Amino acid sequence: MSDHRYRIIYKVEHHPDGVPEDQIRVSGFGACDAILVGSLLYPDDGSYSSMFVSLDGRTGEELDSAEIWKAWTMLAKNLADETTLSPWKRALARNVFDVVRDVILEGRSGVPASPDRQS
Repeated sequence: MSDHRYRIIYKVEHHPDGVPEDQIRVSGFGACDAILVGSLLYPDDGSYSSMFVSLDGRTGEELDSAEIWKAWTMLAKNLADETTLSPWKRALARNVFDVVRDVILEGRSGVPASPDRQS
């Protein structure tokens, strides 16, 4: 057993029938219909570890890859607008979001959304 001391513990509860908003406020909890958590560990040896866990409240199962893709895309958008990141990290995040958006728009219309992108 490791001597590592965890600084955050968490618990996710699934309520298939839902919980009314007024009960959530009283409990002091947040609420959502699905959750994707990045569990990050900083071991004492200086390494880095991450694990992503998810729960789709509609099904009680893990989120499917399409839902994780949507969340990842929106994370890229949020990071692109984050002023605390260095300019090159913001630019990279913006490029990721723009490419994904362009591909989605191309798929809807059949016409490239960006004049710089050729299919």
